[in-house]
Amino acid sequence: MSEFNKKTIQAYENHIDDYFADTPAEVTDAYREWFGRGFDGMPTTAKIFEIGSATGRDAEYLESLG
Repeated sequence: MSEFNKKTIQAYENHIDDYFADTPAEVTDAYREWFGRGFDGMPTTAKIFEIGSATGRDAEYLESLG
């Protein structure tokens, strides 16, 4: 693993508790609106490659939309 990758991982690990403390457990209205605009008109048969959602909150919300 490169030194750059090690530093990136260490930065995530150093701040993960802050991230979880500052991230709402539920998708807020602002995010619902943003997701709505971003995915409006997309067929329910579309496939979405989702990566890096940390808690899984956004992925679960997207899945709940069908």
